Amino acid sequence: VEGLAFSHPYRVMQVPPEGKLIDLKREVMRAVHVDVADMVVARANKLHFSLDVSLLLDNTVTKLRATSYAPLDGERFFVAKIPQDQQDEYRMPTSFGRTAMAKAVEAVTRLVTVVFNRPDCEHPEHAVDVEASGTLADLKDAIGKVVGLTADEFRVYKTSSGIKTELCKVTETLSSLGMNWGGACPRIVVEKGEPPRQGVHSMKMVLLEDKGAHAAVRELSSMSLEEDMLVADVKKEVARKLLADHKIDSGSTDGRPHLRLREPYFGNVCEPRKVLVDDLPLAGGSGQLNNSYFKTLSVQVLEAPERKQHKGEVVVELMRWYPAEWKVGPREELLVGEAETVDDV
Repeated sequence: VEGLAFSHPYRVMQVPPEGKLIDLKREVMRAVHVDVADMVVARANKLHFSLDVSLLLDNTVTKLRATSYAPLDGERFFVAKIPQDQQDEYRMPTSFGRTAMAKAVEAVTRLVTVVFNRPDCEHPEHAVDVEASGTLADLKDAIGKVVGLTADEFRVYKTSSGIKTELCKVTETLSSLGMNWGGACPRIVVEKGEPPRQGVHSMKMVLLEDKGAHAAVRELSSMSLEEDMLVADVKKEVARKLLADHKIDSGSTDGRPHLRLREPYFGNVCEPRKVLVDDLPLAGGSGQLNNSYFKTLSVQVLEAPERKQHKGEVVVELMRWYPAEWKVGPREELLVGEAETVDDV
């Protein structure tokens, strides 16, 4: 610690599995040549959305790993160089929160280190520190200063389990995007290109086709859609896209395409969920698609315009079971009104 501002990024040090506080202090002494007697050590754990900081006082008794759990993901140790004659206020854990060291811990744990690449190189090789309470716009400004681009000249993506997701909403905080102190270092992929406008999303269409007892899924092309568009207008755009890109004619009656749009099951486009109604927006504050699902649009071609007209109605699929023949009948639909009872159904 220099002037009670912690170094960044963190150092990794090796101690025995049952190591005690003195083992950590000895490693620090070898690395930065500070006398063990002049060190004050605090342990910080990220507990959900709060931070728990506790002083470690007894050199020979205090274990670095509690007996009941391994070190938590995001656990850090903070070591301050405090002369012995100034350590009185660090003897009592109850007074630690008022110390300069506690304030320094609080300051450094507000920061999130984000690793990213230059647009012409996918390998992460740069890092910026941004407060977790900052927004995506703040992060893009910080990245832009490093790569020499304005925020309107590049796009940013998060990757998780091999899936790349574009970050578009510049007003979202980093913490709401899962970038908090104490976890794995967030990695961002930077690509040159004009970012999508707010409220405009690139969505992949997935065609659901009735194959008897099972629904088949066919991935189609992507298209850009505005989240505040009425579903009725979205269907017209989808109908044009189906015909132009895939030679699929959905047909129409009085200008209403014979299409059904559905919310996909999260993480699995093979299991579509609710049917979207024409007179409500696609997404947004008053829309029907949650942001978690706003990447895939499940499309069905019907024989006539969509029967469901009200948000409270439910489309139920039925298949009759013939036990003597050990088979099911064709897939049929039943539209259930919001006020209907089980007996009505």
